[in-house]
Amino acid sequence: MKKFLCALLSLIFLSFSLVSCSESKYEPVESTDEERRVVMTLSLDGKSYDVKYELYRALFVATHATVDGGDASVWSGDKKDEYIVRVDDLIARRAAEIYSVFHLCQKNGIDLYNDEVDEVVESYVTVSVEGGTIGGVDVTGYESYEKYLEYLASIGMNYSVQDLLYRYTVGLEKLDEYFLGTVDQSNISNNVVFGSIKYTEEDISDFYYGDDSVRIIRAFFDSSVKSREVVEGYQDDISKMSNDAEVASYIIQRSLLAGSDVMNGIVVGRYNLDSLYYSKVTEAAFSLPLTGVSEVIEINSESEQGYCIVYVAHKTEEHFTECYDDIVEMYLQNEVGRIMSDAADSLVEGLAVKSALGSIDRAAILGD
Repeated sequence: MKKFLCALLSLIFLSFSLVSCSESKYEPVESTDEERRVVMTLSLDGKSYDVKYELYRALFVATHATVDGGDASVWSGDKKDEYIVRVDDLIARRAAEIYSVFHLCQKNGIDLYNDEVDEVVESYVTVSVEGGTIGGVDVTGYESYEKYLEYLASIGMNYSVQDLLYRYTVGLEKLDEYFLGTVDQSNISNNVVFGSIKYTEEDISDFYYGDDSVRIIRAFFDSSVKSREVVEGYQDDISKMSNDAEVASYIIQRSLLAGSDVMNGIVVGRYNLDSLYYSKVTEAAFSLPLTGVSEVIEINSESEQGYCIVYVAHKTEEHFTECYDDIVEMYLQNEVGRIMSDAADSLVEGLAVKSALGSIDRAAILGD
């Protein structure tokens, strides 16, 4: 459910977990009257969430290529109206997925506008401007606050949208803690807080054997070691196999993946594995039949650059028992994703379009 925002969010920060907080030196920049115009409203449970032009603009810049295929001329062409309908539907969904987090936080007593969250947001800004460490990752930063704001503008964003997305990431983290619980790794025995989601072994079994999960065997090949042409040959070979063990053995012999990881495979939930990388894997997993083999998927993440092949493996009692703890983790992640997705669906159902939406010049947003 969160996968759509990864590209947009990764443009402005590298992690959702801040190592330390420091006092911000950078005053917020107020939006203009034009940026504050409300173009859509989303509603759920008697609460409304305004989608302002500033957020629409940022989401349009981040998503237009999905609709226009990289041809920005369509936004001033004769058929622009049909493109506008498609992109507006997409943006409404994107905005609903953002505000679903705010709605669920408010519903469950999580305040995303208190002093604690303010400090985290200020720290995000400080590290983004000056450089530093966020979530154990070094961030170069910009030479000045002005240059940082210029960068935001270049991707259709402003301070207000930046602030909203930073609070969104804090909300994601707090909802995970609320639903899944927390563990103090320094003292696990005495500092385990269980989340609000309760489950039985029957729930886990229903998830594992049901339509909301797929067991896959993943083959990954580093592009510095294997060419795409070679990997496509592997894909052809795997396509001729129908036995899980044969596929796993073939992959182990030709990749650097741990044998146990390949043999056990991965259980993929319909609503989890949200990163850009795993969104491709998830899409492949749920589009293939049992023993189906995906086309070669190109991977370009922070941790992996190369090619991936997805094979849909059988679900077995032996695998369920052996990997039960991992399956529970996937079940819980999937439940959180499903809760967020359901909230986003309901917000879209409560969509009201404002007259200001009709006056937006999409071509101008892209500089055409």
